[in-house]
Amino acid sequence: MKISAGLGRRRRRSNHGLHRMASKFLYQEAICRAMFLFGLSR
Repeated sequence: MKISAGLGRRRRRSNHGLHRMASKFLYQEAICRAMFLFGLSR
């Protein structure tokens, strides 16, 4: 979080794009984990 904040301060233009990509990646990872746990529960 601290590193991303530092990069955001240096590059304000690309900060929004990086945040959007990071959120999308975390969203996909959460879905993968949920599917994996759901498969194990079965």
